[in-house]
Amino acid sequence: MADADRSRESVSPSGAEDSSNAVGSTEAARTDGPVYSAAAEYTSGTAPSSGAADSNAAVVSSRSSAADDAVGPTETALARDAVRPRDAVAPSRTRGCSGTALSDRAGSSADIAAPSDAAAANAAVLFEARADGIAVITLNRPATRNCLDRDIRAGLFAAWERFEHDPALRVAVLTGAGDKAFCAGGDLKEMVDTGMRVPPRAMFPVPHDTVELSKPTIAAVNGVAYAGGWMIAQACDLCVAATNARFAVTEVKVGRAAPWAAPLIHMIPQRIMMEILLTGKPITARRAYEIGMVNRLAEPEALLDTAFELAAEILDGAPLSVRAARETVLLSTEMGRSAALRSARAAAEHCYNSADAQEGPAAFAEKRRPRWQGC
Repeated sequence: MADADRSRESVSPSGAEDSSNAVGSTEAARTDGPVYSAAAEYTSGTAPSSGAADSNAAVVSSRSSAADDAVGPTETALARDAVRPRDAVAPSRTRGCSGTALSDRAGSSADIAAPSDAAAANAAVLFEARADGIAVITLNRPATRNCLDRDIRAGLFAAWERFEHDPALRVAVLTGAGDKAFCAGGDLKEMVDTGMRVPPRAMFPVPHDTVELSKPTIAAVNGVAYAGGWMIAQACDLCVAATNARFAVTEVKVGRAAPWAAPLIHMIPQRIMMEILLTGKPITARRAYEIGMVNRLAEPEALLDTAFELAAEILDGAPLSVRAARETVLLSTEMGRSAALRSARAAAEHCYNSADAQEGPAAFAEKRRPRWQGC
């Protein structure tokens, strides 16, 4: 999927040992307690303290009890720089990932989250900050079908962090390198080598679970999305799939579990979800579209362009309105009708009180395109 005319930077070093066994299942086991900002905890080693959220993140704070005080925004002028390991980052910039803090939290294995070689040149995850405000995040392990090994997990934590804290980026597109797999799941060889039982919740970078994002995300699924691949596609706000893509929750085939699939009930009917989880059988991209898992289908060669078209439609909207709309949907999946209405009204106040809320009607009256400021 890497085009010659598109420049990308690494967000996680490589060095992972290739393995034909490194595909299969993965789980993100939930523990009691509030959702936290994985980006902050991953770089600092502690969960961010509760406190007043930044005014521009007011909508996010209405849903999460953990404020993201531990990290700050990346510098716009350096938006195309690679996110580097912690020891190489200047104090004024957002820190990248070393993996140490996350493995400390996991507790069960010191190397569960740390990248295999912080000095390696090649990247497990590529990050492209486009001038139009779209971030392109690419899982870059096609030889192992982009399985969720240590390097990809570390790189994806760093990529989500960078996207969230770069004000110039408004929509992220997540895809996989190669034409065979978006992501074929967890690293089964690692699970065997570490004797893994219940995976630590903080092991996997999953939006709406271990990663808090305030901006829209789109999964561009090429090839197979099995187990953990389904998990990270499901965790994105929207999904575009190539016509040759296939989806499966394969945990029953390898004796594992898929607690991360619980939110799927908000996307597809119960009996269809039951069949998918109980049988572990793959479904086609067309079937995923029919049941509501996928928003749009595209021929494989047009996958990214289709994802970019969807992102451009989102970018046409006022930034604060998009944020409030996204939050309304998320609140609706977590609350009853009355509570969701109350919370959505509170979340929308920042949008209503913005300059953009005046600019939109003015532009309509003057028959011109609005000039959004995001404030």
